[in-house]
Order: sequence, then structure tokens, then C-alpha cells
Amino acid sequence: NQSFAILIITNLIDNAIKFTREGSVEIILIKEQLENSEQAVLTVRDSGIGIPSAFHDQIFDEFRQVSEGFGRYYEGLGIGLALSKKLLTRLQGEISLESEEGKGSQFTVRFPVCPIPVPDQEHISETGVAGTPEAGKEILRSKIQTHTILSVEDNEYNQELIGMFLKGAYHLEMVYDGESAIRFAKEKQADLILMDINLGAGIDGVNAMQKIRETERYQTVPFIAVTGYTSNADKQHLLSAGFDEFLPKPFTKQQLESMIKQTISLIEHKQ
Repeated sequence: NQSFAILIITNLIDNAIKFTREGSVEIILIKEQLENSEQAVLTVRDSGIGIPSAFHDQIFDEFRQVSEGFGRYYEGLGIGLALSKKLLTRLQGEISLESEEGKGSQFTVRFPVCPIPVPDQEHISETGVAGTPEAGKEILRSKIQTHTILSVEDNEYNQELIGMFLKGAYHLEMVYDGESAIRFAKEKQADLILMDINLGAGIDGVNAMQKIRETERYQTVPFIAVTGYTSNADKQHLLSAGFDEFLPKPFTKQQLESMIKQTISLIEHKQ
């Protein structure tokens, strides 16, 4: 949950700076007391170019961008906000927008305040891990980076989230388009590839996967389709196209780790 919150906050601040060429960016954080709970309320206010009211709903749509028919200043804004909105749904939070073209924007995010669990000191070992020192060493051994994973994703916030989730457990390489993924495959070896499907301009994830499969050393490397296309028909289409697994967005750290472990284990068993 902390990773999700950090990603959302980073996204909003980055957007505010990106679309404010002159003026200021103001960040306000308060705690709001409700009847039976508390909320953290984050407001990011800028004096930038603003967003016309006609686009206020569209910028939260994962498959559209405000730049459609309105100028390239907004390119990419909608994708990051769509992810933020989905993550907030998981956190039981909400996001709202007040904006006017030429007069800046204000995004307000409300997070539920959760108590921080206090670990039982009697069960904390010398390693800082619950249980015995031997248990801690076993966990550390499991974190050894024995596999290289290539993440192909055109959205930097999605990449940042994947990086947070897999930090320390795997050697993670990142590229941001299909052409770069193909070049990577010609030069380097990965043990598993996380492939976004909608990669913006250029070839999509399906074509990139099929091109990489033509390389002999990648013919048995597993591909996981990581996508916002989440229907059962989409899943069947992608599996039929050659993907080994299907992971819909948004996903949790546990879901991503479980999918990777399951896929690698299956491939190793076949070998």
C-alpha cells in the first residue's frame, strides 16, 4: 500500500511540474477526521496550462490521452492518471480534479489512514526477521538475484511500480518500446519477459513478442502479457498469440511475484 501511495503522489507532482512552464506548484497534505475514521488528503495545485472541462473525464481513461485533438503538451497525462485511479480503488481512496484551461489544475487525493502494525519484539531475530537467525538467512538466500527479467512498458510509472515490487529479488532490465525490446533480445539474455501490449507509437507487445521469439535463444523464454485489456476474450487472444501467462492491470506485488515464480518454475520443470 505504501508503494501504491508513493507512486500516485509521484505521478501527480511530476505532472504538475511537467505542465507548469511558469508559475508555481503547491503541495498540501492534511489529515481529515471523519466520523469513524481518518483520511490523509493530498492536494497538488499548479498554475500551469490547465485542462479544458471537456477532457476532465477522459484523462482518467487508460486507453485515451488528452492530447487527442488538443495538442501534444498533454501527451501521456491520461495513462498515469488512469493507473493512479485504479491504485486508489485498491486503497479505498479517491481522486478529484478542478481545472480550467490556462488557469492551472488542482488534483485532490484522499487516502484512508491505516494504523502501522507494531511487530512482536519477542519474535524479532538478530537478522531483523521474524523467527530465528536461520530463518532470516533463508529469506536472504531467496532474495539472491538468480534470474534476469526484462520489463517492456511504455509508461514510466508502471515501470517504477514494477521496480519497487521486484527490487532485490531479481535482476530487472527495463525498456520502453517494442523496438528496444527486440534490440535487447539480440544483444542480451533474459530469463523472463514482462510485456505490455499497448506500447504507444511503434509496434505493439504482441508483434514485439513474436519478433523476439524468432531469436533462437528466446524460443523457450516465457512471456507474460501485462495489460489493461482484462476481458476473458483478451486473455484467450493473447495466450493464443504466444504468451505463456496473462497478468491484468492493476496488480499487487503478491500477484506479480506469484505469477513470475509460477512461470519460471513451470519452464524449469519442462527443462
